[in-house]
Amino acid sequence: MPGDVNDVLVAIDHVIDLGLASPSKLAVLGGSHGGFLTTHLIGQAQDKFVAAAARNPACNLALMVGTTDIPDWRYAEAYGSEGQNSFTEAPTAEHLTLFQSKSPIAHVSKVKTPTLFLLGAQDLRVPVSTGLQYARALKEKGVPIKVIVFPNDNHAIERPQSDFESFLSIGVVFKNTNFSCNAGFSEVAFDINNKLDKLVSLMTGGNSLSPSLQEPPTDCEIGNLELLEILCKASGKVDVLMHMSGKQ
Repeated sequence: MPGDVNDVLVAIDHVIDLGLASPSKLAVLGGSHGGFLTTHLIGQAQDKFVAAAARNPACNLALMVGTTDIPDWRYAEAYGSEGQNSFTEAPTAEHLTLFQSKSPIAHVSKVKTPTLFLLGAQDLRVPVSTGLQYARALKEKGVPIKVIVFPNDNHAIERPQSDFESFLSIGVVFKNTNFSCNAGFSEVAFDINNKLDKLVSLMTGGNSLSPSLQEPPTDCEIGNLELLEILCKASGKVDVLMHMSGKQ
């Protein structure tokens, strides 16, 4: 993982050196293993990003013991190519200590970046407790956070309404990076119609959707990453969006 973090940081610095981005306008987004990398980045490069978003991130490998449906993955991350030889369903104290040290939670005390968490309550791959623990730790130390839990979604957060809502929420938060650290936790998704009005207002110069048309567009009408690009460019606050994908 240190190599992955360093690779991303080197790539960012190269883009900045080329004049394609401002160092004060960087945001990072990732899901699953990409969320693992995202939360590592904001902990190990705490002054690099103005905002972050993590979808079902693996924030604490030790907390996933006995709860994840891919227990061998923890060993691959902690031990690298030797992970297969070390794997057991009954980790030793040494294993747990290493899991902790290789996890984003090990760097949580250094995080400053406002962060949005999008979590599927039915996730069996990265149980929701890992993201909640990390978010609560950030809140405890005063880092601005928001949490959206999708009660009927699993690891992918791929139900059409949830998928659209999660990426729209990311765009809205990235557009308004200074959200209050006292906002607390949101148990369910935000009011999607209000966000759609904001989106359409950005795209059409002030016109909102009529009540009869307030339905989320499909992926065929507007893709998620296109949506983020629209919002981020409209805001003028984000030059580069680092998107870490991590399907397992």
